[in-house]
Amino acid sequence: MKNTEQKYAKTGPASQMLGVSRRWLSELADQGRIPYAQVSSRTRLFKIADLEAWIEQHTIRGAA
Repeated sequence: MKNTEQKYAKTGPASQMLGVSRRWLSELADQGRIPYAQVSSRTRLFKIADLEAWIEQHTIRGAA
């Protein structure tokens, strides 16, 4: 069975998903603030679930 749901994103699409620059995402990754897999010397993969979790953790909620 083939799963067509994308599980990983490279730096460009991942930064667009977060609404930050590629450079800022790379800095977050270098600082260990967001997990990634280094698949080659120039390519990082970010799990979509990790990006969604990061967004959730950094969402500021208004008073109810």
